[in-house]
Formats: sequence, structure tokens, C-alpha cells
Amino acid sequence: LATASGVRWLGWLGPQGGLLIEGPATPLPRVQVQDDRQFGMAAYEFQLYAPVGARLEPGQPVELAFRLAPASSASLAAAEQRLRQLSGPLAMNQPLVIRAVSLDKATVPRYGRLELSIDLQATYDNPFDPEQIDVTAAFLAPSGRELTVPGFLYRPYARSRAGNSERLVPSGPPSWRVRFAPTEVGEYRFQVTARDRSGHRSSVPATFQVTAGNAPGYVRVSPDDPMYFAHDDGSPYFALGANVCWPGSAGTYDYDEWFPRYAAAGGNYARLWLGPFDVFTLERQAAASRDDTGLGRYDLANAWRLDYVLELAERQGLKLMYCLESFNALRSRPQYNYWHLNPYNAANGGPLATPEAFFTDEQARRVFKQRLRYLVARWGYSPNLLAWEFWNEVDIIDKYVSSEVVRWHEEMSRYLREIDPWKHLQTTSYAGSAGDPAVDRLPEMDYSQTHRYGPRDMGADLPGWSARKRAYGKPHYVGEFGLDAGGSGSERDPDGLSWHNGLWASVMAGDAGAGMLWWWDSYIHPRNLYYHLAALAAFTQGIDWPRQGFAPAAARVEFVTRPTQPIYEDLVLTPSAASWSPSPANQPVSFSLPRSGPLPDLTNLSGLLHGLKNHRDKHNPATFALDVARPSTFQVSVNGVSGHGGAALLIRLDGQEVLTREFADPDGLAKTDTLRQYDGKYSIDLPAGPHTVVVENTGADWFYVGYTVTGYREVWEPRLRATALAGKELVLAWVQHRDSTWSRRADGVEPGPIAGARLVLPALSGAWTAELWDTFTGQVINRLPIGAAEGASEVALPPIERDLAVKIRRR
Repeated sequence: LATASGVRWLGWLGPQGGLLIEGPATPLPRVQVQDDRQFGMAAYEFQLYAPVGARLEPGQPVELAFRLAPASSASLAAAEQRLRQLSGPLAMNQPLVIRAVSLDKATVPRYGRLELSIDLQATYDNPFDPEQIDVTAAFLAPSGRELTVPGFLYRPYARSRAGNSERLVPSGPPSWRVRFAPTEVGEYRFQVTARDRSGHRSSVPATFQVTAGNAPGYVRVSPDDPMYFAHDDGSPYFALGANVCWPGSAGTYDYDEWFPRYAAAGGNYARLWLGPFDVFTLERQAAASRDDTGLGRYDLANAWRLDYVLELAERQGLKLMYCLESFNALRSRPQYNYWHLNPYNAANGGPLATPEAFFTDEQARRVFKQRLRYLVARWGYSPNLLAWEFWNEVDIIDKYVSSEVVRWHEEMSRYLREIDPWKHLQTTSYAGSAGDPAVDRLPEMDYSQTHRYGPRDMGADLPGWSARKRAYGKPHYVGEFGLDAGGSGSERDPDGLSWHNGLWASVMAGDAGAGMLWWWDSYIHPRNLYYHLAALAAFTQGIDWPRQGFAPAAARVEFVTRPTQPIYEDLVLTPSAASWSPSPANQPVSFSLPRSGPLPDLTNLSGLLHGLKNHRDKHNPATFALDVARPSTFQVSVNGVSGHGGAALLIRLDGQEVLTREFADPDGLAKTDTLRQYDGKYSIDLPAGPHTVVVENTGADWFYVGYTVTGYREVWEPRLRATALAGKELVLAWVQHRDSTWSRRADGVEPGPIAGARLVLPALSGAWTAELWDTFTGQVINRLPIGAAEGASEVALPPIERDLAVKIRRR
């Protein structure tokens, strides 16, 4: 018998009597019951966990207090009754009456929150089902516009902290609320109506006043430029932040620590997951002692946590994207599968025999719409709610059927827009970086996202995905990215260079926000990497993104004085393709790599080599034709091996096997985490002359891969990359040393400073001034006038060892 704060009572009836375990004032965070008959012992085992922090110091005492008593069915029933008296039942069986409606304030600023408390009695079993009890408030704006907002059941909680664990206990009975944010100044009129099986009742109409305030309003797709966002008042919104999707054991206390750090660094965005496995999950598997769990019922303690975090975000100036569902809920196969806990699962009393039926089953769609209604009722008021994200990575459920998912998104989006008076933005996301164009192009999806893991050079990789998504004619940003989706890459990039490069590259690609890194709790915060965000926030402050009319601009870097001899540089290939779906990259490919001049189109060079067993139909050995001027080495960089069976590397040189390595999975399928013990470089020598190199995975499953040919390319230009955006009064550029990447650093390559270079941009008419920015400190390091050459504008660059940002203003 549990409460939201932990285990207070646990009752067990066996064949020879019962047992009652009663927790102290501070509940036990966890009690595990184990049937030891599976081990040949005629016993049951109860494992009690003490409330302690995440770390125990040597000699630290641990106190575990509980009451253990024999029990009968009668005594257990009495214990359950005590629990229900504490929590308060949610069902009600009373004649329908609205006794009173009270406002939390008589005057509210425009876009501020007004909350109505409704003293209501009615008859219903499930207070979350509007077919049983439907509470709404009708608002009449000063302009005559009418808005209808659903009400919701609310319960207050008091939080406390025991060690590093959050505890919630109900601090009052459940009650009905309506939340509303006015968008006009003047007098509003409203009236509350409640309907149950017996009929309907309405409150006496009342009024409240709205003052002007200074809030900018809700975020929309900008009418000035459909590639960017703006508030209702026209001010720009450019998303800067990260995924901050769920807390640790400290619950909302973690956000007390995290959100101020993002805000102090200039952040204005975070993403939250509303399930299926974290403390924000609303619709959970039914628990016998909780009548706010199960299909079509919502965990009121977790809803209170969402209240707290959203209100904290409002105070810190952060806007949140609520991710409503994740692939885990419809995934039965490893890993990260939660289908067995899904209340929609027939095994748990739900309507679905298979996960994919979620998108077509009539009852499932109806119940999900009911959840959307509760979301709008409780959190739709807030201008700090940026967007509703229907799915996280919906393409990696058990069985993805595009046509069914398209129809589901159309239906749910239209319903949500119909019931959401404030018309928040809507989006969805995919694990495959290409997404599903059939969904991403839907007019119902206000913006698109890209999730991207594994690139060895974020600065080279992310802009390509941004360019693809720009073709949809709507805003885009990289919703997730990182070294590794499995979370084991931070030790290879301790200073966050991958995040740094992803931030700047996505901005200069024309995205509506900077790339959003994953691993907030185990990487950004413990390594104190917020300074990367702060520097970018300083650079972007005050830019009116929609009204500048930004577009990608041609940019290059050249030496002021051309070298007399070529420079021999490493050829570093960072494949952008990586998928488990049929594609041109998931078949044998061949490339001829010249020593100088343009490289061939490498779109179909995969960063994921598939083996001969698990994905045999996607087996994709890569063949490279080379003409080596000087003795060199060909290096294969392995960056993660499948934990579903391992892999094996084979390299052939001119038809002969010259290197083989077995990447064995030591525990079979017992653990499926990505294997990291094989990460590193595997090299063969290349004599001068023409050669053919074949790289193949002859093992069971996949590994991530990159390629380097040392000293191969003959170049006459500096090893610097430039990307730029040109607007009406502003030009932005980012110049990156090509060796300033997490992977080159992990390979032991430290970029040397490159001096004597200049940035070349299309000709700018009139007088302009360039600011040179340090991208790590967010400081201007120099200002200088723009030079002009025939058909171009030039900016003299200082020696560059890592990267540099340039902001060019019209004078």
C-alpha cells in the first residue's frame, strides 16, 4: 500500500497467515517482494531499502526504521482504510451541485495565470473521464471572443527531502480547478458548467479585470519568416538549452539546481518527458492502492511535480517542450522497453493486443484524446509551454507503419488544436535522423526536429540535416544530439567540445534554435559545461531572427598569401548516414578519393557498418580507391559496438586480408548496452601508389565507424571550415578548425594554430564592421572594418586554434 512519497504499508497474505510492514513517518523508498520458491526455498523475501542519498561516505550511519507485525485479512483491510483516509478517494456519489467558484485574484496581467477553484459535488467513478464528469469554463473576452477551457481534478502535495530522495505527501483533499491566461486587456466574463450522468449545472456569471503587463505572449511560427519563431508581440524567440527530461531520485529538487544554471547561462528552453517511466508520467500501470493510476487515470502526484517544474521554469524564463509519449511505451523488445508496464496493454487490462494497435484502436485513440484534454486543462494556460511534442522517436516502436502514424498525428493534432485555446506549437520526433517526411511535412506539425548521435564531427554533420529539413518550409532544430545514444561517451569528450561545435554549427545552419544536447544529468551538470551555452547566448543576444531575413551564405577561408607548395593533410571521413533501415547506405558502396580537388558525394557512406547476422540484408562493406603520393596509414575508428552480439572488423588491401579484429559480446544478450572496450583506431600501412581498401564487418551486428587517411590530401587552403548566415543588417559566420573536434582530440590530435587566413563572403554593399568573438568566453576580441575585393568581402582572421565567431553589422 503505497503513497506517492514511498511505501507506508505493505501487506501480504500467505497460505499460513499474513504480514504487515509499516513504514515510519519518512516512507521507505522501495520494498521488493521476492518469491524464493524459484530458488528451491519455501519462503518469501521482503527486501527493504533505506532512504539514503546517492552516495554513502565511509562511516556514515544508515537508519532503517519500520514496524513488522503479523496480520490478518481484517487488519490489512484496516491498514488500507487508513491509507485511503490519508489520500482521499477520487470517486464521488453526490447530487450535482456547484457550491461556489472562487478566483485566486481579481486582476491579472495579460498572459498571466488566473485559477478558479470550484467547490463541486457530483457523481462519477473516474474524475478524469469527461463522459462521466465534464467541468468547463466559458470565458468572454473584451473583444467578444469566446473561449472554452476544460477543468481538471487537482490535489495539493507537500514535498520534503530525505537524503537525496524526494518525498511527496498529500496536503489536502482533491478539488476541481480551471486555469486560464487572458490574451486581451479589459474585463472578462466567465461561467463554470459541470455535467454528470444526472444533467448539468452552471455557476453564476462573474468577471475579472486584465491589465496590460509586459509578457511577450505565446511562441508562434513567425509571420515574418516561417523558418523562425516569434512571440505574440513580434519579439523573437530563439531556443537555447538542452534536454532536461527527467530528474534523479531528488525529483523536483534536481530542477531547483538545474534550471537556475541554464537561466544564468542565457538558456531559455528545456525538454521534459511526460513518461512512460519517469516521475512526470501521468497515465501509469494500475496500482491497487491508487485510484489515480491505470488506463484513463492520471497520477496526481506526478501532475503536481509538473506544476512545480513549469512554475519554476516560468520564474527562470525557460520555455518547456512537453514530450507526451516515447517509443518505450510501444516497444516490447530490448532495449528500453516498457510495453509490459503500459496500461494500454491487454495484459494490464488495456484494449491493445499489440503495441502498434495503439494508432488504430478506437478506444486507445479516445483515451489518448482524454489525456490531451487533461494536459490542456492543467498546463495549456502557460506561455512558457513552448510546444506539445507528440512522440519521442516513434519510429523505433515494435512495428512502425508510416501511413497509420500519419493518420494518427493528423487526428490528434487537429483535436488538440481544437481544444487548446492558446494554440501551442506542435511537433514530433524520430530516432532516424531523416525522420519520416510523410509526418514531418504535415501542415499540422508546426516545426520539425532531428535526432543525431555518433558523428565524429558535429560541425560538418549537423548542417546537412538542417538543410534537408529546411526544405519543409518550417522551423527546425536538432532536438537531440550527442556522441552516443547509450550515454557512455562523456569520458572521451570531457570538455564538451561536441556540444560546443553542435551549438554553433546548428545556429549557422539557419535553425530556429541551437542543437539540444542529451545527457543533462550525467554530463552537462556534473562537468559544469554551461559556459558553452553562455557564450552562444551572449553572441545571439538581441538578434531579431525573423526580421533579418537570414539565409545561408557562401563562405570560405583562404590564405592571404597562397602557399608555393601543397600542404599534406589527413583525409578525415565523418559519415553522416547511420540507420537500421533499408537505404542506399546500407548496401555495399565504393568511392574514389582524389588527393586534391572536390571529394565525391559521400551521402551513402554509412557511419554504421552492419554485420552478417542480425541485419544481413543491410550488410554494407565500404571500398575506397586511393592514389597515395607518400607512405601513409589508413585508419578505421571504432566508436561503439553493438551489445546485441558484437561485431568483427576485416580490412583488405588490394585484395589481401591485412587486419582482422573480433569485437566479441562478452555476455551475449544478458546486457545490451553499447560495448566501449573496442573503441579506438585500427590502422594499416599504405605504401605510395594506387590502392584499393575494403572495410567490412564480418561479425553478428553493427559498429560505428569513421575513416582517416593520414597525410593524403594535397591542399592549398587553410584547414578551416566556414559557415555563414546573411541578413538585411547582419551577417553571422563561424570559422572552425577542422581538427577541433571531439573525435580528433580523442584520437590524440591537437589542432595547431592556423595564421595568415581571411574569411571571404559575398560582396556587402555599404559600410560594415566585423566583430570577432571568442566562442568559449562569449567576449568580443576585436572589431575591424570589412575589406572589399572583386565581388567579395573579406575579414582578416587572427590565428585560429579552435574556432571563432564573426558578427558583421551594417554601419
